[in-house]
Amino acid sequence: MSAIKHSLGSFGIYEFQCRDNCPYCNKVIFPSIKTYIPSNMFKLVSVIMLCPSCNNDYFEKFIRIDENPNYKFYKSFEVYPYPEPQINLPKEIEDLFPQFYKIYIESVTAENHNLHEICGMGYRKAVESLVKQYAIELYPDDIEKIQKETLMQTINRFPSPKIVTLATAATWLGNDQVHLITQHPEYDIQELKSFISVLCSHIIAEKELEKATALLNKKKTK
Repeated sequence: MSAIKHSLGSFGIYEFQCRDNCPYCNKVIFPSIKTYIPSNMFKLVSVIMLCPSCNNDYFEKFIRIDENPNYKFYKSFEVYPYPEPQINLPKEIEDLFPQFYKIYIESVTAENHNLHEICGMGYRKAVESLVKQYAIELYPDDIEKIQKETLMQTINRFPSPKIVTLATAATWLGNDQVHLITQHPEYDIQELKSFISVLCSHIIAEKELEKATALLNKKKTK
């Protein structure tokens, strides 16, 4: 996030930790403050920001995190218009695993709307959808077993150690998003999304490897 220091005269110096991306053009920017409205004894500040790239104004709300007599720190917690979801997944995923993709998109949308208490649950469900569907592709005769068994049992079916590691890590962090007490507090939802993204890439790579192997085996039989 970008940090902007802004003086409010006799009120002291304020630092606003704002979003890096413009909700209109989605470019990484260092915005400027046009005007602001403090409320609730300066616990909240509503700001009209200006994007230097597309020249559009947008609205961002900040909440005070820390305070001393001459310096106040505010962190962004809402922006309007809501930014378009940024999907850091391989392009093939939408066609190969449409249910997973739908759940993931809804989770990203919830995150962009600052629904942080529920978006993690969506990411956890997305992991399960991806893992189960991929396992069914590998073991089509075990559809009913895969649907009923635990997620970890399904993960342990995979022959690729890298996929097992990534899927397990994503499951652990996803479980933390479901429960009130977290087992891995040093990791946040961004790490969960990163594991999901890399897991998708490895699944795509495995599927391409299968196609390449089939091609080579076909040539050997001629």
